[in-house]
Amino acid sequence: MADFNFDGYTDIALQAWVPVYNHPDYYWFYNRFTGEFEYFGCLNGEAVVDGTNREFTIEHRDGATYYTDHYRPDDANSVYLAQRDVVIYGENRETMRTETYGKNEHPITYADFDRNGTDESVVVVDRGDFVYDVQVRRQDGTALWQQELATVHAGWSSLFLHIDADGAALLQYSPYMSTGSAYYSYTLFTLKDGHENILSKGELSFASDGKDAPEKAEFDSFADGINGLLTDSFLLFSTENGKVEYGLKSAEGHYETFSNLDWLRGES
Repeated sequence: MADFNFDGYTDIALQAWVPVYNHPDYYWFYNRFTGEFEYFGCLNGEAVVDGTNREFTIEHRDGATYYTDHYRPDDANSVYLAQRDVVIYGENRETMRTETYGKNEHPITYADFDRNGTDESVVVVDRGDFVYDVQVRRQDGTALWQQELATVHAGWSSLFLHIDADGAALLQYSPYMSTGSAYYSYTLFTLKDGHENILSKGELSFASDGKDAPEKAEFDSFADGINGLLTDSFLLFSTENGKVEYGLKSAEGHYETFSNLDWLRGES
């Protein structure tokens, strides 16, 4: 127990489970206005509080890569990841770098999307007014690629990390349906040479009143295509159905069944 968000009240941390290494803890912050503890999340290490610098640090590792995360208070009675120190131990050398983030930036994960042998980071930037940028950043912090998503209907979309035998790729799925038309699309791509290199794609469009609707086999083929890719994917970020959802987590809740279109597909 300690004051993790530096608001003058004691908060709670409980060990989540016992892994081979690291020390994952669940955190709850006390809300002085409601008199209740509110769940913050699970961090992959035990917090060391530094009252002088008003931050706490979390140390964790992934193989030969070691991280020190610095969490500082934000403007909402919580904390944000402000800095990450990374040390990678190689066979004959070690490399170090420091990543910094703003209060509106949320790092998600790392993967080698351009397949050059060096991982990039995925960061979600909250621009306000329910608009978000999903950025893939090089290790020097510059943007390799970015995509705008929003919670307004036209901005609904989901981005996934796809991993197969060939390496990492990005998968974007955008199921859009309005009062007049419907357009479902997915694209699987890498960022080799700094550009989108499409590996697979699919689309399905039709009038939402049922006119000129695709055959059931076309719906099934499209669903098999996207769901097959989602089987090997993890959610990075989504605004689908107007709901903001951060990864990294299973893509299971995003499988396409077209259950809302059974009447159109000739199923009861």
